Amino acid sequence: MVDKAGALRSLGLQGFRRRQEAFIDEILAPAGCADRIFCLPTAYGKSLLYLVPTLAVNGVALVISPLVSLILDQCNKLNRAGPKLGYNLSSSCDADTPDEDLAFAAGGAAEPAPMLLFCTPEKAASAFFQARLRALHERRPLSFFVLDEAHLIEQGFNFRADYLKLDFMRRQFPAVPILCFSATCSPFAQTQLRRTLLLRDPVVVTERDHKSNMHLRVHYASKRGARCSCRHGLCSWGPGAESLHAHLRSQLATATGGSTLVTTNSKKDCERLYEDARALFPDKVVGVYHGSQADDVRAEIQGRFIRGEIDILCATWASFGTGVDMPALSRVVLFGVPLSVYTFIQTIGRGGRAGQEYYVDVFVTEGDIAKQRAVLKSEIAKLQHAKRYAAYLQRSFDLMQAVVGTAAAGKKCVARFVDSVMYEAPQALNVRFADLARFKAVNNKLGAGDRARWNGERRAWVLDPGCFHASLVPFGAVQGPGLGRCEKCSSCVQTCQGAR
Repeated sequence: MVDKAGALRSLGLQGFRRRQEAFIDEILAPAGCADRIFCLPTAYGKSLLYLVPTLAVNGVALVISPLVSLILDQCNKLNRAGPKLGYNLSSSCDADTPDEDLAFAAGGAAEPAPMLLFCTPEKAASAFFQARLRALHERRPLSFFVLDEAHLIEQGFNFRADYLKLDFMRRQFPAVPILCFSATCSPFAQTQLRRTLLLRDPVVVTERDHKSNMHLRVHYASKRGARCSCRHGLCSWGPGAESLHAHLRSQLATATGGSTLVTTNSKKDCERLYEDARALFPDKVVGVYHGSQADDVRAEIQGRFIRGEIDILCATWASFGTGVDMPALSRVVLFGVPLSVYTFIQTIGRGGRAGQEYYVDVFVTEGDIAKQRAVLKSEIAKLQHAKRYAAYLQRSFDLMQAVVGTAAAGKKCVARFVDSVMYEAPQALNVRFADLARFKAVNNKLGAGDRARWNGERRAWVLDPGCFHASLVPFGAVQGPGLGRCEKCSSCVQTCQGAR
């Protein structure tokens, strides 16, 4: 018997939001055993879409999650309300009896309870773990496989090869539906999910949602001018700085428990920012979090930040925050930019989950862009065996540069441009060979946020989402529907001093 109401109560929730119940009904329908890819915004409550079905059928689901921090957060929330539902099968479990042993023993209980088994791709790819999973499946068939933060499937081509071994789910358990969830699942990532996981005609669900409570400020400084894109003269705070931009100083000085996340790319910069913050704000509790720390140390720091015991947390964006529920988070600060625009979108979307206004400040210099360009060049040189992935990385970085360029120009709403990058498809132009020279002369004069690019696969010139200029209309460019201006981003407000 399917009991959605009981499942909701066991999670301590009152009701559904948005289209959550409709999606759950589709998953639970007799004909709803299809594979699915859910592309839903941050803070949508995506986890509810696999938790409720599993609990409602008193079933077992294996949830493959990318980060130890995310697994800890999910299991802690699940087990807080009552009987044990979430089992942490990752290496961070420090109980006397490992959750893995408890889970596989519980699978043979006379009156089995629903179970959510959480593990990393590395754990799932091991032959020993798969053998234990098969034994469990024989006693108590699995209800669902879940791939959380599914866009990270792309890491299988780079430093997490075990992502490419997840086809075992379809090969060894062909009847079990596979559900994929992400807030930033690009067309490339969706294609890789289909190929890697051997998905069978997956249902793709996409829902667009612009974050109206986000104040996005991009501060770009270059050698060409003393003033950054927000029109402020002194607009920077890099690792090791002794002074701080007045706007940001006033904001961080009022930081309260769990309210402020400071992110950057490397462990070295993260630790320097941590030392800076401690020196600049001696009355604040400042923490540091990066991938080189032991699992138990990271677990403690994450827990303290979520509980409000840490005011300002300095972290690398690769190791912290993806999918973790931080309801008090109202300020996110980025130093530099990631290689991928999708990592950028994930990072700026971490705040405001309780509906409160939240503020994002991105500090990036011309040197940061040049440094990341060199890193990308090195990464692409290693990917001779995966040319499509290399092209995807390049395009994603180009879009990241376009976001910064749009902010620097100050003519378009940055928040709406980012929204278009996430949800709109490129449009092909109609450039005849006879007009090619004239087209190139026009196109080369445009900024990064307006310029068309050549798409080798489509054999056409295309405009990426958010890109448009009236001079390209004779070549088939059509202005998108447009979402107006947010009146909150750096391009709309034009000055940090006028911002809250």
